[in-house]
Amino acid sequence: MTTGSGAEMHVGVALQCAGGIGGFDCDTTYHLLANSKESIALVFFTKGSSEWRAHIIKVPRHDFEEALIKKDLIPVLEQPTLPPWLRMHEGASLDTLDHGRTSTKKSYRDWAQDRYERIDELVDDPNLVLADDPEKYIASFATRNKQHRHRIQLWYCAYMCFGRSLMALVPTFANAGSWDRTEENRSRRKAGRKAKHGRGQGHSAVPLIPEVENSYVKYSGLGKSMAWIHRQSLLYAFGCKIARDSKGFERYYHPESKPFPSYQQFRYHVLKKFGLPAVRKSKLGDETYRNRVADNLGRYSEDLANLYEQSESDCAYSKERPRQILSDEAGPPFAVVREVDVLSGIEIGIGFGYGSETLEAYRAAKFCAAVPKSYFCRLFGIQISDEDWPCVGLPPQSSTDRGPGASGRNVRTENIPAIRGLAPSYSGQSKATVESSHPRQTRTAGPPSFVVSALNAFEMARREIYRTLANNNAKDASDRLTPEMIAAGTLPTPVGIFNFLNDRGRTSAVPMSVTAAIREFLTPVKFKLNRDGLWLRSLRYGTTQLQALGLASLAGKNRTIEVSGFVLSLAIRIAWIEVDGKIYEVEAILPIRDDATQLDMSLSDLSQLDERMREIRANQSDHASAVRAKYEIRHLEETGRHWDAATRKGGQPPSNASVRESLDVVNTPKSGRAA
Repeated sequence: MTTGSGAEMHVGVALQCAGGIGGFDCDTTYHLLANSKESIALVFFTKGSSEWRAHIIKVPRHDFEEALIKKDLIPVLEQPTLPPWLRMHEGASLDTLDHGRTSTKKSYRDWAQDRYERIDELVDDPNLVLADDPEKYIASFATRNKQHRHRIQLWYCAYMCFGRSLMALVPTFANAGSWDRTEENRSRRKAGRKAKHGRGQGHSAVPLIPEVENSYVKYSGLGKSMAWIHRQSLLYAFGCKIARDSKGFERYYHPESKPFPSYQQFRYHVLKKFGLPAVRKSKLGDETYRNRVADNLGRYSEDLANLYEQSESDCAYSKERPRQILSDEAGPPFAVVREVDVLSGIEIGIGFGYGSETLEAYRAAKFCAAVPKSYFCRLFGIQISDEDWPCVGLPPQSSTDRGPGASGRNVRTENIPAIRGLAPSYSGQSKATVESSHPRQTRTAGPPSFVVSALNAFEMARREIYRTLANNNAKDASDRLTPEMIAAGTLPTPVGIFNFLNDRGRTSAVPMSVTAAIREFLTPVKFKLNRDGLWLRSLRYGTTQLQALGLASLAGKNRTIEVSGFVLSLAIRIAWIEVDGKIYEVEAILPIRDDATQLDMSLSDLSQLDERMREIRANQSDHASAVRAKYEIRHLEETGRHWDAATRKGGQPPSNASVRESLDVVNTPKSGRAA
């Protein structure tokens, strides 16, 4: 469960009827599935005698927004992250569900991925949202693909309403396996209408799909037509030959009678896999496609109706070099990644790179976008309310340039919305929204020079967060106001526009829990646990939960164990460890009671401190030896005896009683003499 104030709106948000309106049931939880210009699609789940069902209803957008504004429909206090039939897995990661299973021939991830592939076409199908009857549209899709209509509808609604996460598609094994038992037999029959050379002529293309896709990738390229690619694939990938038939026509055949695809089958599966725009771009090139084929989009926000529908991310370097933590010398360059919502212009995420434009910086921006901003700012010692920076969630589509942010490693699992657009190199206008959010720098004439900031990297990151807060609440966004916004008295700022649309449920935000965002976007590290505590290099961390988890008892007197964890590279004072599939927050502590702001540092700063500590310890070893020798020499000079002057004798040393008797004899006065 994710707990909030109830004000955040996103796709899948759970809503309840406060007092009963229209056809809404007060005891039913409704989830926001999608919205269009005219109506809103809601979904609710019911449990039948043997299986769950998803039901989709459409509500006029005006009625829905009015119900939200009047608080007749309100978000539930604890937002679920999984469907009701999977609540026992709340907070767990997908890959840990297989732990303890007696048979893992097919993992939970494989089951979920298989279900996703069956609804893949529906996920980004715009016609479904616009359909008068979405359930009928899904049923038609299921019939065409020979799938069970209710299961397809259930999986689609669960996937869309719970963060587009594969976790929502995990089976409970109540009736698993029954729906695809004849899949192999069905795939052997040729689909489609009767061939012109006879009903049985040709082959099913289903078993050939992987080879079709691979051969297209191999032979496609600039200027290569689909017909040419098909010919090359038949000859060199499928091994076909050519012969003349009895009517004088040249025909393809296979010498071993193996199946091969027709042109229409080949083209269909290529377009199904890669999409028509990607195929056209591959043939024409990006620039030709943009100039000759692509529609003129006009203003970037004209085709957008919802928040988070499209975002842009980009990196810019600060004009100042951060001060090093151990000196006042200039450190490496400081990079700032910003992710901006195209419709409202609000900065939804910010990340930082130290030294260069890094993949970690883009991941940090994604992490910032996914979590509540009060939580993110707390990592940098900044206290704000969620109203100061209200956006939470990830956009289903994001554009960036061809730098580290475009790497496939930007996300680690299939659960996260992928980047759908890459801006051409040296083409800032292709992502003008985020480019305009960067601070302006004044070019100066004369000899080259650079600026060294009085702030270190952590302090510069904190300053950039404050800059983002100022931009979101002060930037002039009046050119984005609609007449409806003007009539409602909306503030002409990104935050004002965001609040107006968010209050009316006009958002495409994909939610993600904090624990999932930590696993997905933060930097994995290895902590060391010993009897003295939990350590990241030379920095010790503490948490009241260590004892409760029993971790301290695992590390014996001379034993050290590794614990997996995560850090935000520019702010390591707070970190997270993962134990038994659960995430726990830990905080760095000082060896003495002192100013805790000393712990506000980056991972790079910690490396510098570690290196200095190694130098100190090496010098201390030599220093200690020399000091001991110095006082041993003084002892010899003052006493005339060596520090360890002694004689080893055989046998047992005399007892204490014998020693006392000897002392008594020595101290007893001789006879005839005065005592």
